[in-house]
Amino acid sequence: MKRAKKKAKTTQTTTRKKRPSKIMSHEFFRDITTFRQKPISVAAIQKLSTALLEWAMEEQKALKIKPFFRSKGIGTDDVKRWRKKHPNFDLAYMTALEAIGDRREIGGLERKYDSGIVVKSMPQYDEEWKKIEKWRSALRKDEAKADNRGTVYIDVKSVEELKERAKK
Repeated sequence: MKRAKKKAKTTQTTTRKKRPSKIMSHEFFRDITTFRQKPISVAAIQKLSTALLEWAMEEQKALKIKPFFRSKGIGTDDVKRWRKKHPNFDLAYMTALEAIGDRREIGGLERKYDSGIVVKSMPQYDEEWKKIEKWRSALRKDEAKADNRGTVYIDVKSVEELKERAKK
């Protein structure tokens, strides 16, 4: 039989990489119903993204995005922060906005909703609407410049002189 060679014990200390604690893998958000800080993991944010998409695409009463987050106790500032930090969450958010925008636009066309309100708010939900609104705004500015109907100040003395001349 072969004898197994004993490994020589080394007295070197190896530096191990410390695993981050569970708390470090979480972010915190302020629950708007309790006003307390709560931890939320990256996986939970991913699940929230999926739930948001399902809600926006399936729920016929989903006409604004804020009620979804409010129902989960999540405030606007936390949503903004997560959108910047988590690209998938931002993509889910934008897709949900588009789904809600489509529902609002179709509802306006079918006269389920006030079309005036829908038209004014659509740039929040759809990039094409935003582009059109910027274009209209630029047209209005150009028309105002070309109109040349600025404020005209008339000297009252000159008007009186004109009236006297007209009498003669």
